[in-house]
Amino acid sequence: MGTAKRSLYRDRDKIITGSFDRTAKIWDTASGKLAHTFKGHSMEIVCVAFDPQGELAATGSMDTTAKLWDLVKGEEIYTLKGHSAEIVSLHYNVDGDKLLTASFDHTAKVCYPRQFVDLGPEDRHSSAYARRTYR
Repeated sequence: MGTAKRSLYRDRDKIITGSFDRTAKIWDTASGKLAHTFKGHSMEIVCVAFDPQGELAATGSMDTTAKLWDLVKGEEIYTLKGHSAEIVSLHYNVDGDKLLTASFDHTAKVCYPRQFVDLGPEDRHSSAYARRTYR
């Protein structure tokens, strides 16, 4: 299947792609080789982003979730739940301490991704958005 979205993190020479096959892939721009594949979404990934520090990536999916990924460890950090429809856009702020997700449910939600970095697997799935929802 085709690739849905991509994001380039210039300083670290990485590209992230999200795909209709429900995976996100990290590519090395110098060699063109695949560095890592992230699996976990149950439907297509339609939006992707790197945090400004190049340590985390985020993916948004037709499955109504966003996932945070640790680029150093190569693993999922957290699943954000709370939208009732597909997540179609997500972006980090300049400092990388906030992630905004936007959905076909006509809402935008903010979360604070750095708080999830050291969580254990049992704490990685919940509604962790800030209380405010934007309509």
